Amino acid sequence: SNEAVAHRRASGEMLEFGHGLEDLLGGQVRAGLAIMDLYEDSWGTASDHPIDSIMPSFIATRAVGWAASE
Repeated sequence: SNEAVAHRRASGEMLEFGHGLEDLLGGQVRAGLAIMDLYEDSWGTASDHPIDSIMPSFIATRAVGWAASE
């Protein structure tokens, strides 16, 4: 809710948002794309972001259209 977001911002708490890999990758495949490559990244080595010590924060894919042969 807007109130929850306002409270988190006012108290300096982290806001979290994301999509699951099923939504990200599955959505691309269902749209007819072939995933050719995947890249993970973080905020960087001098990061103050606690998540960087656990896992990469970002993901990018290279997906191309393909014609299915029957």
